[in-house]
Amino acid sequence: MRKVYAIVVCIGMLAVAGARADLISNGSLEGGTGLSDVPSWTSWGTDGALDGTAHEGTQSIKMWFNSTGFYQDFAVTAGESVNGSLYCYTASGDKYGWDVGNATYAAFKLEWFNSSEDNLGGAIYSTHFTPDNAADTWTELTVNNAVAPAGTAHGRMVFSIEGAGPGAGSVLFDSASVTAVPEPGTLALMGLSMLGLLVFRKKIRK
Repeated sequence: MRKVYAIVVCIGMLAVAGARADLISNGSLEGGTGLSDVPSWTSWGTDGALDGTAHEGTQSIKMWFNSTGFYQDFAVTAGESVNGSLYCYTASGDKYGWDVGNATYAAFKLEWFNSSEDNLGGAIYSTHFTPDNAADTWTELTVNNAVAPAGTAHGRMVFSIEGAGPGAGSVLFDSASVTAVPEPGTLALMGLSMLGLLVFRKKIRK
């Protein structure tokens, strides 16, 4: 009987690990000698640089205009749900400032592509980081329960300064993450594994 409980617990733990697995590689944005060669990421533009202030690891990406950004594709299929996360920061000595029209913001978005690499539209934007956010503290931006539309072959995480170029200063980006939202069957298996673990412990104590 103990073997059965142990097997249930192991299967449940594997389900938990799979549900929490990050779909983004090198989310801490480590490595490279400049914007163009950060491993696992593709960039555009030149209004940015690698920076030694980091939320995770030893470096982040600094941007000071809306002509630069980064993206990475991730595995997802139609109907699957994902959560996204990214951290932003502005230093008090280089404070992110409003443009004339107060339109600038930093964010990430999740895009969806079919097998022909056509953008399916319906990009989902994260919460925004603006010049009103506090300096010298990392702020998490999130997307919750984003559902890939019909025809999706893969997703894409994109981050940049949007809306307009800032009136002053810069924004740092770090700790990018996209994780699958567990399906009901997986959640049930997690619960079963927890129950099995409790019973297993009681059996051992007897």
